Amino acid sequence: MIGSFTEIVYAIGTLAFGTLVLTIGLAGYFGTTLNKAERVICVICGIFICLPESLTDIAGYAGAVIILAEIIIRGRVAKKRVQAA
Repeated sequence: MIGSFTEIVYAIGTLAFGTLVLTIGLAGYFGTTLNKAERVICVICGIFICLPESLTDIAGYAGAVIILAEIIIRGRVAKKRVQAA
């Protein structure tokens, strides 16, 4: 890889996170089963993150953080409902 140490670490981290989001979308599971819309959004965000452009990185990160936060919150709410029952 060509670049400074920080550029290389940033590139590896970006690709790792993009691959994770893409895999979540393709597998359809992240602590709970994802619906089709969530899967499509995860796949698109994962691809955007992996593309070598700053604008697509920003859009991919923003979408991924929003959708993954929604999935995590939904899972916690469901877990509390089960425990309360």
